[in-house]
Parts: sequence; structure tokens; C-alpha cells
Amino acid sequence: MKLIPLGLLVSEAIATLSSFSLIERTHSAASFSIHPLIHTWTRERCTIDERMRFALKATQGLGVALTFGAWTQRRQILPHLQVLNEWAKDFFFRDSFELSAEDAKHFYRIGCNLMLDEQSASAFPWLSKAIESQENKHGKDHLITLTTAHQLGAWFLREKKNAQASIYCERAYVGMKKLYGPEHPLALDSLEGLALVYSIKGDESKCLELHEEVLAARHRTLGSLHESTLHSKILVGLSLGRLKRLEEALEIVMRAFVGFEKASGKDHPKTLVAARYVGRAFLELRNYEESLRYYQLALAGQEHILGKDDPETLKSAFGVGMVH
Repeated sequence: MKLIPLGLLVSEAIATLSSFSLIERTHSAASFSIHPLIHTWTRERCTIDERMRFALKATQGLGVALTFGAWTQRRQILPHLQVLNEWAKDFFFRDSFELSAEDAKHFYRIGCNLMLDEQSASAFPWLSKAIESQENKHGKDHLITLTTAHQLGAWFLREKKNAQASIYCERAYVGMKKLYGPEHPLALDSLEGLALVYSIKGDESKCLELHEEVLAARHRTLGSLHESTLHSKILVGLSLGRLKRLEEALEIVMRAFVGFEKASGKDHPKTLVAARYVGRAFLELRNYEESLRYYQLALAGQEHILGKDDPETLKSAFGVGMVH
């Protein structure tokens, strides 16, 4: 028996649907729009097991496609992710569903991207299912498991659930420190998460202490112009600002901005984010002229590089509005 190539079968299927006006190709977006009737027919002729198998294949495909890249790339995938999220409630988030080690990576990546796209509530079950599988297959102290624990700590931080955030952030930090030592980048990332737990609890002095500890370690291990060191300077500056040590906050945030400019260039996205933080520091000092200058610098660059709808661009636009 001669096998027909899959690509040819797909092309024939698309041609047949197109002849009945049940599928339309959008040339500008290089995509297809399928009539709702086809979705309904396909769903109703599939068994529950088949639906779950197809949903898992979609999860695997999206898990491979999703990266922490540009917002425009993630935005193209987001509608598919929203549909998959509805299916996942019926198939994946049950106690009886067992996740493979490879699929746990996809679940982790999907959860992280849902958090990036401000859909934090949807992110939790993906991350929770991922860490459940990772604990069973790798153990609680494995790097993969600890990485997901760190992300869950970040999720609980965003949701202002301090007790759970503290548990997961401390677990990630202690585990990473045990694996790699206290000054490894992953251990320091986890310690920064723990610092933010103290901030939310209202202990800003402890938060600043931990942020300064991370900054000193990154200076020693990575150098003054590494992007992680510069990011830590911004976190120290924000903590100083919350303590109303505004002049000190401006000084260190300005140093971070100058560092990003030197290391990455004036138009790099991270330099422009740092410019926005400088604008914020000037605003808190009621220096509106300088604040507006830095907010506008960030906004102009982000509109040009990232586009007007990027979340970072919108934050800078909001800053300009606050100054006005």
C-alpha cells in the first residue's frame, strides 16, 4: 500500500474546505480561519479520549512555540493559548491525569507565559500541575522542580498571598543555594523573590537588606555592567524609594540606566525600561521636568522598537500621563 504524505493530505483537506467556503486564508497573517461549523463537527465526532489526545498535542506544540521573546510573537500565540486553557480544565487539571516529564516542561512554559501576559489566575493550575509531576519524577530538590517552585513563588507574590509566596521563594532559594552555592545566579534570583515577600509583608528594611546582598554578590561574580547586576541596582533603588530615601533611590537607578546605556546601547529595550525608572525617581522628587524627559525618552524608544501596544510602551505612556 502506498502511503500518502501527510503534507499532501493536509493540502487536500484545506482545498476541499476552501471549495465550500468553510476555510479562509488570511494572507497578511499567514494563517487560516476555519468556519465554526467545522470546529463543532470535529469536536462532536471525537471521543473524550481523542479530544484529550489532541489537546495534549496542542499543548506540546504551544509549549515548543512559546518563548520569553518579543511581545508581538507571544501575542500571536495567545488566542490559541486561551482556547487551550478552556480545554485544559476538563482534561489536564484532574488528580487522575498524569503528566510526563517532557510535558511538564510545556506546562511550565505555558504557565510562565500566562503570567507574562497578565493572566495570572490562569497560570497557577499549569504551574501547579508541572511541579506535581516534577516532584514525582525528579524529586523536590532537583533543579527543574526548584525552578518551578521559584515561579510559583512569583505567582503567589503577584496574588499578594504572602504565606505561600514565602514558602515557595524560600524553598527555591535554599534548594538553589544547596545545589550551586549562595552566589550562583539562580540562588540570587530566588533570594530577590524572597526580598519581595518581605516588602509585601511591610518589612521594607529587610527587603532592602536582601536586595543589597544580591547586588553585592552580583558585583563580585558578574561585574558592574552585567544586566543582572544592573537589574539588581534598580530593585535596590525601588526599595530605597519605598523607604522614602528618594535621593539615594535616584542615584542608584541613574547608575543602572547609565550602565545599561553603556553595556547595551541607548535604544536597547532594557535601557529604555531603566529610563522609565529614572523618570519615576524624578517624579517622586517632584522634579517634573526631568521626570517627563526620561519618561518621554523611554516612550519614544519603545514605540519605535516594540510598538505602541507593547506592555512596556504602555507603562511609559502611563508615566507621561502621570507627569502631565
